[in-house]
Amino acid sequence: MVAVLVPHLAIPFNWDGSSAAVIEQDTIEDISACVEASCLTIIGQREELPDFGIPDPTFGIQPIDVQRIIDAVLKYEPRAALYMSQSPDEFDQLIARVLLAVSAKEVNV
Repeated sequence: MVAVLVPHLAIPFNWDGSSAAVIEQDTIEDISACVEASCLTIIGQREELPDFGIPDPTFGIQPIDVQRIIDAVLKYEPRAALYMSQSPDEFDQLIARVLLAVSAKEVNV
């Protein structure tokens, strides 16, 4: 096991036996977990950050506005570079299959 120099709570939060699980801050695992949390949160679900998350896509018209979702995620996760695509489900055309690829944004020092 590699020592974590700058710990960040793992998302989703979990207990690894004796303490809260942590990951190294600013790694791709950390950034991806934060993006996932943003994508799984509908705007308005968090009282302390009411505009955190993505617009509810449940009854949205297809095609989904992927740029709107990317903009919502990047508002709270600027460390990420995102690519998002969608295609209709092979068996049910009313279902959109969405692919989201996450990478760490290049930092200019």
